[in-house]
Amino acid sequence: MGESLDLRKDRFWWYLLVLGIGLHILVSFTSDLGLDAHVHAAYVTTEQASGENHLDWGHTRPFDSDASDPEYGEDIDDRYAAWHTVFRISFAMFGTSEVALHIGAMIISALLLLAVWFTTSDLYGKRSALILTAMVSIHPTFLFAAGRVNPEELMLLTMIGYAYGMIMLTRREWIRGMPLIIISTMIGVSVKGIPLDVSLLIIVGSLLIINIRSMKLVQVLRYSGLSVILAFTMGVLVSSSGTLSIVNEAPLRFLSAIPIAVFDVVLIYTLFGMVLWPFIRKDILKLDLDKESTLLAGIIVVATIGITLYVAAQWTLESLRWDASWPWATWSMGNNGRYASMIMVPAFWLLTHINQKIDSSVESLDTLEQQMKSVLIGILLVLPISFLVGIHGQTIWTENAASTLSTQNIENSDFLLVTEGTMGMHWLYTFHLEVDPDNQRNITGHWRSDDSGWSEELISGLPIQNRGDLSLVKWVILSPDIEWLNPSENWNLVSTGNVDFMNGGGEWQLWTTHSELVET
Repeated sequence: MGESLDLRKDRFWWYLLVLGIGLHILVSFTSDLGLDAHVHAAYVTTEQASGENHLDWGHTRPFDSDASDPEYGEDIDDRYAAWHTVFRISFAMFGTSEVALHIGAMIISALLLLAVWFTTSDLYGKRSALILTAMVSIHPTFLFAAGRVNPEELMLLTMIGYAYGMIMLTRREWIRGMPLIIISTMIGVSVKGIPLDVSLLIIVGSLLIINIRSMKLVQVLRYSGLSVILAFTMGVLVSSSGTLSIVNEAPLRFLSAIPIAVFDVVLIYTLFGMVLWPFIRKDILKLDLDKESTLLAGIIVVATIGITLYVAAQWTLESLRWDASWPWATWSMGNNGRYASMIMVPAFWLLTHINQKIDSSVESLDTLEQQMKSVLIGILLVLPISFLVGIHGQTIWTENAASTLSTQNIENSDFLLVTEGTMGMHWLYTFHLEVDPDNQRNITGHWRSDDSGWSEELISGLPIQNRGDLSLVKWVILSPDIEWLNPSENWNLVSTGNVDFMNGGGEWQLWTTHSELVET
């Protein structure tokens, strides 16, 4: 047993890699799609049916923060084109279903681990490749991404392509480097819904810094930090809508979000979640970096500070849009720190490069023997989270409710979902792929918050500005802990379902104007 836990032996890392691969496969069976995946699936299926790239049940950020409006659905054109292409290919090959998306996510996981292995092996040797691939395979963020079909694994894949391409350029291997930089940059910005024009700026900026001079890490922190803060400030000044524009509307809330974002992004998701802390040398800030490590350090610093500021802005925006309490809203949105996972491979490459430059006999990420205990502790602290993600998965209570509703004769009718205000529209779209996967049943879903006066609006049938018309609603789903105190006589409670502890507990309810459930 002691030899199996000896990090100096390849056997330990092979065991860890096999475990990580097994957890990736398992999580595809145990997890439901995430809220964002359901929203993107709705974009794709709606476009395939109508030719318009919009959400047919209304924008996820409605004008009325307590209600949906199907008439307000912005056409996003080619935004998220790369990520939506993954969905389209998955649907085309395996059918329009959640299973298809999970298969697509498993393929991306396999491509990611292969990319980590081959690029790291080429740069720093096979042992480095084994260690880093094993570490990536057990990372909870990537397990979450595989199970919930989030884009973090694809984002890391594009970052690997970009960083590897930049290293090739510093070595004057232009034929290998340039195509990787161009393709990776275009896919990366598209996955996140950023205009493709930004990719051109990134590519040009990348070429300009190829001849960067060697410097100490503390200097990289200073210059790269100032550069990204300046670029972020300019983005805020020119933005009239979107996430960055919220900084102009609520600067104090944004500034108060930054320390929380630093804690979330840097400490929790980067140093702890990636198990970076045992590998970092105490004298790292004072080290003289060569050109290649200076470039890697600059990429990491720019990405980390940019992600931190973006997360702070996103928290500010969502808390205001959903009228959520501050700063407690950051707790429910704390998983946004997962965006930092895209720097994991470049960060380990930097540490490996520094080790090898200091001591040419060092073959990999191996550090001093006394630090191996810290590395093992770090891995053992992360593994319980990885096991929980893989074995239990992450489920959502609406899966059972949507499955029940989908079996009913609901063609050409509307339904209403009532939940608390936060992320309400995202919860609505968890029904879309289940009840109307091909957009052929002419079903419209509506959402109201529990504080919207939904019962009176439903009974009166009178239209309200910036809200969808509820006069055709024949089905109502109430999230756990919401009760319908005074329903009219023509509404009947026909089904309920228990929600497990991990999803908050309680019981969801399905009401209808029909006397009973009748499966189609």
